[in-house]
Amino acid sequence: MNAGGHWKTNTHNITVYWPDQGQNRNFNTWGLVGTWISQNEKVLNKQPETKVCQLLSEQFPYLELIECRDFSGRAARLTK
Repeated sequence: MNAGGHWKTNTHNITVYWPDQGQNRNFNTWGLVGTWISQNEKVLNKQPETKVCQLLSEQFPYLELIECRDFSGRAARLTK
């Protein structure tokens, strides 16, 4: 079973999933990923979808699935 979250920036919709760790740890992970995305939003907005997936994977290696879509319909997915 996996847990996950979804965030929007000015140019991307980002969805990530990680192994379920229990309610409290899932909420903590959701907060860490969301905080990182909001703090790096300017950088992420300038990147293509594949690079956004790569940056998230490097920052959070335990993420099992990362999806990024822009508002034009282009998409990228990184799975482990």
